[in-house]
Amino acid sequence: MADAERATKAANEAEGKRAVLEKNLADVETKISKAQEKYDKERNAAQEKALDTLRRRADRATIQFHPSQLAGSDYGNDASIGSSALASQLPRACDVFLSHAVKTRTRLLAH
Repeated sequence: MADAERATKAANEAEGKRAVLEKNLADVETKISKAQEKYDKERNAAQEKALDTLRRRADRATIQFHPSQLAGSDYGNDASIGSSALASQLPRACDVFLSHAVKTRTRLLAH
């Protein structure tokens, strides 16, 4: 009888330990799941931020290097880009000086 009681007691202790370990495992899995969700959320936010930055750079480059194409593009019809914002992104007009020194030099050397 004593052997049966010891075996029953050992089985109950083992069952208790198993239950504690299962609870610990469930807690760890919950923490992992929450950490994964947080990581995914942060990664998606970082990707969106990077994509927004790239889009803005591409838009600025388009405006800077191809301002004549704006009239026929979506930029002319986009209400989110106001005329003042558009004007501030366009390159400023500047005076151009063309040197006639080459012609003068050629003329002087020819005489």
